[in-house]
Amino acid sequence: MRYPSPPHMSGWWITTDLYDDDITSLKTVHACHVTAMRPELARYLALPPGWRFDTARDSIGFDPAASRLAEDR
Repeated sequence: MRYPSPPHMSGWWITTDLYDDDITSLKTVHACHVTAMRPELARYLALPPGWRFDTARDSIGFDPAASRLAEDR
């Protein structure tokens, strides 16, 4: 899911099926490192805030609530 974010961050929160809702397990990774490790994700990183993708299901979707967060900023 991509959320509105400060200019120095992309806003992407990328997780796997192993994510257990423990935010302390998340870490910041630069986009160039993500795409070096997972080049197939590069095409999704240009999606605007409010969009999400799921490579396991080969799907993308839009979340209006997340998109509205950009308007609140």
